[in-house]
Amino acid sequence: MKQPAIACATRPAGVLAMLAACAACAPAAAFEMTVFDAPGTPRIAVELTPAPRGGAARSEERAPVVAAPAPAAMQPAAPVGAASRIDADFLRPGEAHAVAAAGAGGSHRFAAELRRDDLRWSITPLSGAPSPVSELHWEDIGSAGLSWQGDWPLAARWRLEGELGFAGRLTGSVRDSDYDESGRQAEFSRSVSSTEGSSLGALLAGLGWLAAGDGRGATLHLGGGLALHRQVLKIARAEQQVSTASTQFPELEMPPVGTSFDANSNYRLEWAGPYLGLALRWPLAGGVVLGARYRFERLRLKGEGEWSLREDLAQPVSFTQRAWGRVHAAELNLAWPLSARSSIDIGVRHVDGRSNGGDHDMRWADDGGVGLGTTMRLDELRWRSTAVQLGYRLDF
Repeated sequence: MKQPAIACATRPAGVLAMLAACAACAPAAAFEMTVFDAPGTPRIAVELTPAPRGGAARSEERAPVVAAPAPAAMQPAAPVGAASRIDADFLRPGEAHAVAAAGAGGSHRFAAELRRDDLRWSITPLSGAPSPVSELHWEDIGSAGLSWQGDWPLAARWRLEGELGFAGRLTGSVRDSDYDESGRQAEFSRSVSSTEGSSLGALLAGLGWLAAGDGRGATLHLGGGLALHRQVLKIARAEQQVSTASTQFPELEMPPVGTSFDANSNYRLEWAGPYLGLALRWPLAGGVVLGARYRFERLRLKGEGEWSLREDLAQPVSFTQRAWGRVHAAELNLAWPLSARSSIDIGVRHVDGRSNGGDHDMRWADDGGVGLGTTMRLDELRWRSTAVQLGYRLDF
């Protein structure tokens, strides 16, 4: 009696063993067997029918082969490197190597830049009037500088990030105004000075994490670390433009209008603290890559002024400032490939920082400059900077 065919889903590694078992029992019975391999490959049909004992071929009709339906196609496994749900949705099968490359490589970017900075702050007595009593405004500080950005791969998706920048002043001026009444009324002194010798610098260091990427080379990094900004702003050759007797401070002696003098003073400001940010690279047509970066910084401000013309103030630190501030920084650039690992780009960067108010401590010469003078309220300090860059990027 003929046995029905047996259908199974054994992969090729187990076919020989099954054939051997069937052959061993072939003299007693006939077997028909269909073996299925992976989806999309041809099935293997095997039929074992022994000859009758008399040696003559049997003529009766054979039972039909029963074949089980092919198993449903299996879903492809998530690509290697798709460690998150974002990647599982974002990556296409077979392109995981591109993500591994995006997360594994490092880069250096060098840029020359032209920038313009504005910085303004004012102070008010603790009594609240006049508000403000004094104000300084460095405006249109044009400078030229160099910057560097780099990243080095660490573990799988992690990288070390760094940034360094420096610029020297080319143009600009600073206005120093004092008021007898609130609302910037009754201005009794105003001088305008050059900012020759001013300098601007920045240093950042942190960690970045590859959050998402695709086979075309698009990547999204999240990061955080520490930021330091330093501004050394000079007050050089000055001209007195407003000079009247003060009703609030009658002891002050103002130079006559039109007087030119060398102020020989400076103001140093540091912003230091943590930051969080993101960086996006998005390929466009023709090998062009769009780059975008955003960073939020929560910083502690420390300012020091050296007012060398004021004999009543201590030297070299005539006053100190303390405050908390926040900075928003954004960059956008377009890069054109020069080779497989290098590109040239043009970009723009904008920085907007301000304080939440703080303390302004006047240090008087007659107390040894230890800060036993007058504490005033530091009103909002505002810093804005815009730069145009020409950069060169090298991947490794």
